[in-house]
Amino acid sequence: MIIEVKSIKMKGILKILLINTVPVTLNGINNVILNYYKYMEKGEMKVYEKEALIREYEIYEKLGGNSFISSCYEELMELPTKK
Repeated sequence: MIIEVKSIKMKGILKILLINTVPVTLNGINNVILNYYKYMEKGEMKVYEKEALIREYEIYEKLGGNSFISSCYEELMELPTKK
């Protein structure tokens, strides 16, 4: 979907959103990859770690993420949860 933004104020808001979202998303991608190896080796994840992973992945997915990160995410979500 393409929307034409005519308002200068709205263009500024969108620019701020993009500037603030892209680094967070890239950081989230790195976290998924790093966590994949860490937790696959451990064989389990704590509840709060899974919750954080879910939030990071949801943002990543909304921006059109790829299948590599999705497969890492799915494998991590299958790990047993430690309280």
